[in-house]
Amino acid sequence: MATKQKQIIEYRRCCENLAQRVVVDFLEDNVEAKDLIEKAKFIDRLRYADVVEERREVQHVCGYPLCNVALGPLPAQKYHISLADKKVYDMTQRKRFCSEFCYESSMWYSSQLSEAPVWARKGMEMPSVVLYSMEKELLRSEHSNSASSQACSGEDVISHKPLGQAVPELPTLVVKERKT
Repeated sequence: MATKQKQIIEYRRCCENLAQRVVVDFLEDNVEAKDLIEKAKFIDRLRYADVVEERREVQHVCGYPLCNVALGPLPAQKYHISLADKKVYDMTQRKRFCSEFCYESSMWYSSQLSEAPVWARKGMEMPSVVLYSMEKELLRSEHSNSASSQACSGEDVISHKPLGQAVPELPTLVVKERKT
């Protein structure tokens, strides 16, 4: 029994270390699109939110890991009033990004990440992550303007590939009821 608990603890520790390594990788200046896709299954939404916040607050760059545009001091403005749209926008999240495109790309990526911690995903099938791209958005607007509504090509979807470090197997736990 103690051996199984040690294996479980070791598995959780390994998963947490792996997730932390991904966070550190996303804080680097040279994050590539394939890395963002491949490492999506080793990070959860909370950790990704930490990446966005740390990139903006500490490194003073755009919160989207694929963008390295330097940003100045945080604006004090909390809301933006758009006279054209006749709407009030909360700027809390948006001021962490250099552009609307980076904000939308980051929110799109985050929405595809699992909410479950890495160690709790054993046996879960992880869906493919698709990056929000300008070309895809242009395709959508052209398709909506034309009479035909074709689906995006399969080239837009890139599946997860495993990282070099394998996560150890979690032992199968059997719960037995005690007879009283």
